[in-house]
Amino acid sequence: MADIGSDAMEQEQAFLHASQETEYLKQLEDALKRVDDGSYGQCEECSGTIPLKRLQAYLAARLCVECKSKQERLQRS
Repeated sequence: MADIGSDAMEQEQAFLHASQETEYLKQLEDALKRVDDGSYGQCEECSGTIPLKRLQAYLAARLCVECKSKQERLQRS
């Protein structure tokens, strides 16, 4: 029984990782579209510039640090 539970847990984790990878690839494709249309590096919320360090850390960033922080605070409350 323990082996069955372990197998199920491993399958669930593999599915979760695959889903996360698929979502990140979609986000990267969206970032490439923003490069093409000239909006890459521009915050979608306030239209300000996303700092280069943020873009280097997360290539698919859509929000500046301030707007992302606001979004996260709202999600937590």
